[in-house]
Amino acid sequence: MTIRKRPQDSNYRASRRSGRRGPVFERKCCHGHPTASPAKTPATTANYPVTVDNCGTSLTVAAAPERIVSIKSSATDLLLALELGDLLVGSAFLDGRLSESLAAAGSDLNVISDFLPGQEAVLGVNPDFIYGGWVSNFSADGVGERPARRYSAGGRGPGRGGASA
Repeated sequence: MTIRKRPQDSNYRASRRSGRRGPVFERKCCHGHPTASPAKTPATTANYPVTVDNCGTSLTVAAAPERIVSIKSSATDLLLALELGDLLVGSAFLDGRLSESLAAAGSDLNVISDFLPGQEAVLGVNPDFIYGGWVSNFSADGVGERPARRYSAGGRGPGRGGASA
């Protein structure tokens, strides 16, 4: 992962892939090494905008987030561990329990969906930053309801002659 500070006079570009307002950040499976040292001081407006390049995807965050939505337990855990719980306006797909050390910080989470949230649920809390645990959290195929699929014995799935809608 490469982190670089964007010049102050550059225009902010929202993520085109998400189709949502506000920046999004996703954790991906590839591992990289930051080219910049992490800041040792709290975030200030002097630290923004910042551009993150991760696995061929570039994202610019124009200002420090003020209203965050987290998708997946891992994303929520990380934000709570970073003491950003007061900025969480919505959480979704909490598929695990919070650790004891984070239970108090996460006691009042606004759960907007038990699974992947639809765009309406996310936009309904007006976030300026969306943080998800997987790239599929931001794809059109990863948002909302999916049709039920039946699989034949033998585990053959869609495209292999074993599934029907």
